[in-house]
Amino acid sequence: MDIGIGPLARFSIEFCRGGYDVTGVDISNTTLNFAKEYINRSNCKNIKLIKDDLIELKRINEKFDLVFCVGTFGHIPSFLSIDTLKSFNRVLKGGSFCIVDIWIKKRMFHI
Repeated sequence: MDIGIGPLARFSIEFCRGGYDVTGVDISNTTLNFAKEYINRSNCKNIKLIKDDLIELKRINEKFDLVFCVGTFGHIPSFLSIDTLKSFNRVLKGGSFCIVDIWIKKRMFHI
């Protein structure tokens, strides 16, 4: 599962080209529409798109071998980060992996 698939769906497309079935998740309809266009251009047929909030993943009922979240986790407010990681864990198969790129936005204060 590619969480925060992004408009170019670049990681999902590469996973698909590697022979994997992929579920791409994003909260934005606009992002999912762009991702769908890029996926169609790539001729990858094994990518399913789901609109969902990565904090709760309410629409995800299946289990995955990999939860992949790169370039997205930093958008989550820090007080929700543990709940988000618990959601990731809930959708993982036993003995599976979760790859999360954690970055923190710098806040700019002007006085």
